[in-house]
Amino acid sequence: MRTIAYSQDLRERVINLINEGLTRIEISKLLKISIPTIDRYIRKYKNTGNVNVKPFHNNKDKIKVHSNKIIDFVKQNHNATLKEIAKEMNVTFVTIHYILKKNGYSFKKKVGYTKKEMKS
Repeated sequence: MRTIAYSQDLRERVINLINEGLTRIEISKLLKISIPTIDRYIRKYKNTGNVNVKPFHNNKDKIKVHSNKIIDFVKQNHNATLKEIAKEMNVTFVTIHYILKKNGYSFKKKVGYTKKEMKS
């Protein structure tokens, strides 16, 4: 489950309050955020000079791009392991597993990856 990031404004307020001399506990009570969150903002500010929100990368775009290539690769190399396919396609083996499962493929110990049979 992904949580929503605090706003840029709140992050900057934390840094401003630290610079004004308030303690982390005072800021925590005032803004109703946890001390570890405040510590993270302070650490990020010291390391980078800002507390900008990290951009969210949607891996579904990566999956769409690689899906057809992965299926074609599996058809030609049905005995390849998840790790071998992942290395060839330059994605994680979890991504490979997700794509294969989504496209109806399962691993059979003796024959490699096969398309699941439709039940009548």
